[in-house]
Amino acid sequence: MVASRLTEGNQFTKKYKKHDETMSDITLHWHDCFEFDIIQSGSGTHICNGVECEVRRGMVSFVSPMDFHEYRGCKGTDIINIQFKENGISPELLNRFMMQGTHTVYIDGNEFENIEALCCLLGSIGESENASEFDKNILECLIISFLNGCKPSTVYNGVGENMRHALMYLNSHFRENPSMTDVARQFSYDPNYFCRLFRNSVGVGFKEYVRTLKLNYGMRLIRFTDLPITEIAFNSGYESQAHFNREFKAYYKAPPSDFRKK
Repeated sequence: MVASRLTEGNQFTKKYKKHDETMSDITLHWHDCFEFDIIQSGSGTHICNGVECEVRRGMVSFVSPMDFHEYRGCKGTDIINIQFKENGISPELLNRFMMQGTHTVYIDGNEFENIEALCCLLGSIGESENASEFDKNILECLIISFLNGCKPSTVYNGVGENMRHALMYLNSHFRENPSMTDVARQFSYDPNYFCRLFRNSVGVGFKEYVRTLKLNYGMRLIRFTDLPITEIAFNSGYESQAHFNREFKAYYKAPPSDFRKK
């Protein structure tokens, strides 16, 4: 886990990263926030959740707290990096953002120049009275530009708006092992009603859904990284490797070490 640069009260950060000829790789990492990487120049390979994409001008990648990524062979690459919190944009747009089925898009020509201009505007009026609203609107314009190049997922079709908000929250915070009662109250549900509604809407119970998120995340780390199983267990939200091993074997019909060998 790489901690974000965000501080309390700060809804986004923007940083220009320049990788010269001596800096080619960014090692595997993941975040506790949402992140955009906007490539202005350079070449190399971006790998998100084991999927490789070409790095070139116009590449825009989105990484959520559910994802892990790295860069390889990216000498001379200029990146605009933007991090933001889930409450930094409207809940409706965050839902659309999380439901998209793409992590990387390529945007060319005038459209990409418009994105670069929006990046310049983000944070440009400092701490004036209207700065917060201004920056939120600019950030949402950037996200809409990204969404225009995405193929939407249909995984949450038919799920009510409030329940989608709850699912988006779980997808971002599953490693923290949130309780059903806390999530229900956060989204103004009676816990007993939320329990029934969750199962009817999603098809599985709350605990099983969170457990599946954790195990799927751990499985991808096993498949696509060389991290030790102990570290993967903790990074997936488990307090012990033994607990992770038991649940992983029950779900995938093989212990983590055997799964990795296959």
